[in-house]
Amino acid sequence: MSKMSKRFKKTKTAGPLTTKERNALPDADFAVPSKRAYPIDTAARARDALSRVSHNGTPEEQKMVCEAVAKRWPAMHEKYCQLHKA
Repeated sequence: MSKMSKRFKKTKTAGPLTTKERNALPDADFAVPSKRAYPIDTAARARDALSRVSHNGTPEEQKMVCEAVAKRWPAMHEKYCQLHKA
């Protein structure tokens, strides 16, 4: 297992969220809590949020996701955040 995968490993596996699972997540597990958009409760979902917001999000949402992932998953942010790859 590489250093990167050890750093991002979390006991809960990421996969598609059911409506019940999504509704059970606290607002803090979303990068845009006011809309409950872009869940970042696992490393895989944080990476997915960065990818999706770079294609579909408004500039404000992109900034919010970038900041939320940077706070919760710093190594993930450093590696995958497209706002800083220009």
